[in-house]
Amino acid sequence: MIDSAGFLAQLYEVRQLDLELDVLKTSEAQLPAELLDLRAQMNTLNDHISGGLEDLDRLRRDISRDELERDGLKAQIDHAREEQDKNAFDSKAQSQYENRIQQLSERLNELEETLEPLYERRVALEARKGELHGQHRSMSPQLESLENANDARVVALEESFVAQKVKRDIRMAELAKSDKRSVTEYEMIRRVRPNALVPIEKGRCSGCNAQVPVAIQQKASSGKAPAAKCPSCGRLLIRMVV
Repeated sequence: MIDSAGFLAQLYEVRQLDLELDVLKTSEAQLPAELLDLRAQMNTLNDHISGGLEDLDRLRRDISRDELERDGLKAQIDHAREEQDKNAFDSKAQSQYENRIQQLSERLNELEETLEPLYERRVALEARKGELHGQHRSMSPQLESLENANDARVVALEESFVAQKVKRDIRMAELAKSDKRSVTEYEMIRRVRPNALVPIEKGRCSGCNAQVPVAIQQKASSGKAPAAKCPSCGRLLIRMVV
């Protein structure tokens, strides 16, 4: 415990407020594990959906291209047969038309064989797309609920932080009237060392564990401004009174 009447004792109370503010700020940034896990699952699901849609789009383009060629071949075959009926009056002309129709038919068969597995893959991808969207729909309400709960948590922490900060700043303004130098030093030290004011324990600075000279220990024991500083780490020092 400490003597609450001294300047350092009051500054130590502010130090406690500052550490509590640090905890609040850290807590605000720490997302609940359940939310982090569900976000990761949703991100992975979205990646799968996006990848699946890209695969399906490419497959549909391939199918459309082959179907267009297939339909063109069918039209060419029909046209060749019509021309054969109209113009093939001898065996030579008949043979020429038959060769042309055979070439077109062979290519048509190749395309139809190519299209069959593409159609099967399209069915599989569309089924997978429906499955993934179903998972997305089922996960979305839970994720939204967790996000809302986290938003409420952050708002509550921010309100606590603001109230604590106001209380802290008022205390510091009052202390600055007594010793602006020590208050300024405290603020500067906190920029690099959050625990800017530390007790002397067994003759050592509890911040860096360095031995504190007796003269500095005696100055810290007075609890008066200006505050004593650790010659090793530069923290302000206070002597705890049991």
